[in-house]
Amino acid sequence: MKNKKNEIQNEVAQTMKLFDEAERLTAGDDFYKKVNYRLHARLEEERLQKRGLRGLLKPAALTAITLLNVFSAYLVLSDQQQYEVDRSQQLTSFSEEYHLTSTDSDWLSYMEEGE
Repeated sequence: MKNKKNEIQNEVAQTMKLFDEAERLTAGDDFYKKVNYRLHARLEEERLQKRGLRGLLKPAALTAITLLNVFSAYLVLSDQQQYEVDRSQQLTSFSEEYHLTSTDSDWLSYMEEGE
C-alpha cells in the first residue's frame, strides 16, 4: 500500500514538473504546418460530405418547386380563360333562350364586362 502511494506521488510530481516545463516549450514551424494541414483536410472532408446527397437534394428540390409553380400558374390561367369563354357563351345562350330585347342584351353585355 505504501509502495503504491509512493508511485502515485511520483507520478503526480512528474506531471506537475511537465506542466512547469510546458510553458517553456516552443513549437517549431512543423507543428503549425501539421495542425494547419489537418484542419484544412478535415474542413475539406466535411465540405465534400455536405456536397454529396445533401448538395444534390437542394437544387433538385428547388427545381421541383419551380416547376410545380409554373404548372400551377398555367392551370390557373387556362382555367381563367376557359371561365371567361364559358361565361360569355352562357350569357349569349341565356339571352337567346329568353328572347331578351336589345336593352336587356346591353345590360347583359354590361354585366359581362363588369366581371
